[in-house]
Order: sequence, then C-alpha cells, then structure tokens
Amino acid sequence: MSHEAVKCPLCEGHGELSPSQLTERITDERLSEKLHSYLDAHREEPVLVGAPSSPRTFDKDVHGWNPQLSMWRRSSKE
Repeated sequence: MSHEAVKCPLCEGHGELSPSQLTERITDERLSEKLHSYLDAHREEPVLVGAPSSPRTFDKDVHGWNPQLSMWRRSSKE
C-alpha cells in the first residue's frame, strides 16, 4: 500500500474553497466523471491478506500439534 499524499479532487490541493467555489464544483455535471478518473489514477491492485495458499486439512495438521499441551491451552488454530 502506497502512503503518498494525493490532492483532494474537490479543492485540487488548495485546502480550502469559498462557499461559491464549493457550490460550483459540487453542481458540476462532470463531477462524477472527474472523481472516477481521479480514483482510477490512484487505484492499486487489491492485496489478499490472510488468505491461505492451500486449504488446511485436519488429518495432516493434527500431527503437528504439541501433545504435551492440554486441549484448553492450545491456540484456536489447532
């Protein structure tokens, strides 16, 4: 994930707008088109987090558990 600063699509990086400028920009007929193009320019590919590379099977995983730990002390993954 990129942490670069981007300009606000409404104020175009100026930080503030007069009420008349804000009204003008919000009522612009092309606002939706401008926002979509702005988002497309800054969109990143989604990253899958926590997705296992292969499905786990109980029959194989059970042999890796520590038999010295009591059942209530094991992690929820076991």
